[in-house]
Amino acid sequence: MNSPDVRVPRRVNLSPVKVVICLGAFLSNLSAGMFNIALVDISTDLNIPVASAQWVVSIYLLVISVLLPVMGRLGDMLGRRKVHNFGLFAFAFGALGCALAPNAVLLLGFRVIQGVGASMYQATNMALIVSVFPGEQRGRALGLMSTFVAAGSMAGPALGGFLIQWLSWESNFWLLAAVAGVVGVLAHLLIPADMETAGGRLNLGRAAGFAVALSALMLALDLGGRTSFLSLPVLLLFAASAGTAAAYAAHTRTAGRRRKLHDVDAGAARDLAGASQPLQYPGKKALPTGAL
Repeated sequence: MNSPDVRVPRRVNLSPVKVVICLGAFLSNLSAGMFNIALVDISTDLNIPVASAQWVVSIYLLVISVLLPVMGRLGDMLGRRKVHNFGLFAFAFGALGCALAPNAVLLLGFRVIQGVGASMYQATNMALIVSVFPGEQRGRALGLMSTFVAAGSMAGPALGGFLIQWLSWESNFWLLAAVAGVVGVLAHLLIPADMETAGGRLNLGRAAGFAVALSALMLALDLGGRTSFLSLPVLLLFAASAGTAAAYAAHTRTAGRRRKLHDVDAGAARDLAGASQPLQYPGKKALPTGAL
């Protein structure tokens, strides 16, 4: 008789796994901070206003903020390791495209891809640590990742300024692409496979509502800073953001109530099914419920 096919987790050295996951957190925060001082150089080279060059930073952070809940859900559905590692390669590809971009449109487009990749591994790195590391090592691993996050935020401006002074602003993207590619390969080799996935489906309506609310708010703040916060387009953007956020909150609250009602109905059905089972008496046959 053949035994069932059971996946047994292979033993892995957790120290390299911990470093690889933390390096991803370091890269995303490094990329967020190393271009603030490069905006003047970018605007000069691409012949755009500095206010437009600011979107090199803003659009990256906006994409991450919008997609973090989506990528977290995808990690539950498809596997955290798969989403995490694919995000590292997408980040590397986006950085490479930014380094080669000949104009602002392509630069911002590849910066969006970079933000998508960063959101994929940012949304799953903590969950990976929780699922891979045993309880006695989990707190230390999470603390180390927080250290890498802070280090990336602090190192970004200094490293970015050094590379701009001696090379160019494109060299920042070259560095990010190279390091992210290496980290992606190491993550593929070292992080153990997911033992289980949750399945289910992604609520695209709620994700779109959250994206619209946050994007409209960012656009309103940017346009208001350039013109006036009392101008009609800015006020309309603020109204769109507030309205979408209110609809998103109402939909979330309604969905929560429906879920609670469903759980109550399911519990009541189980209780009713248990009450309708035949009565058992010690040493005697069960009495069918119809005989009572």
